[in-house]
Amino acid sequence: MAKSFGLAVLCVYLTLQLIAAFPYQNSLNGVEDNDSKLIGLEHSKAVKFAEDDFRKSLQPVLASTLDILEEHSKTLILESASFLDDLLVELNTLPEDNEYVKELIPELTSLLDRLEKLDLDNESTPALEEKAAVLLAIAKVYGNFDLIARSSDDSGEQAVVKKAFQKLESKGLNERINKSSKRAVDKFTTIFAPFWNSLSDEQKGEHANLADWYERYQAIESSQEKLKSFIEFLNIIHDIVIPKIN
Repeated sequence: MAKSFGLAVLCVYLTLQLIAAFPYQNSLNGVEDNDSKLIGLEHSKAVKFAEDDFRKSLQPVLASTLDILEEHSKTLILESASFLDDLLVELNTLPEDNEYVKELIPELTSLLDRLEKLDLDNESTPALEEKAAVLLAIAKVYGNFDLIARSSDDSGEQAVVKKAFQKLESKGLNERINKSSKRAVDKFTTIFAPFWNSLSDEQKGEHANLADWYERYQAIESSQEKLKSFIEFLNIIHDIVIPKIN
């Protein structure tokens, strides 16, 4: 189970970092007329039009990428709710004189309540902020669980919690999170590869940082590492879609 929690911690923190890398989906429409006029002061018309065309062709890729990450975050939330629900059932059967368990149960009950109240399809700012806060809370809980699962101490108050983890290992948390990560990576690759292959050598050369990132991305074998590389990708895309104007 130690591996499961380690993976869960990684996935949740990666999701939070990805959200931070490109937090506002409305930025897809960030190329306003005034921005274009300012950009035109820095580039020739030909370069400007070519860049505008590139940015427009990139926007559907970015929108799909954000949708993929949203789907992955939903999976993390739903899987966490299911796991915490099962864990609370186990914890409530343990002796009442265990102080650690007595403190843990209300903490997890409160978190589960927040998870169950989330409207995963609500894209309003308050809803997205609550989702990010809940993901952070999940990551902290999984981090504590990971320490317990890896601990060699089988005599303390946390030992009974460790046994509960072991009992729930057959639930396949690790496997389902892995599948969600791989599914996200596969979907992204299916979307990005045709876009990249449709570009001219000149366009690729004008975005060397993106070309370098994609070359490294293709060489990565692990779905988790590929997912991690999305952070750099979104930061690169952020600078393209919302260029710095001096």
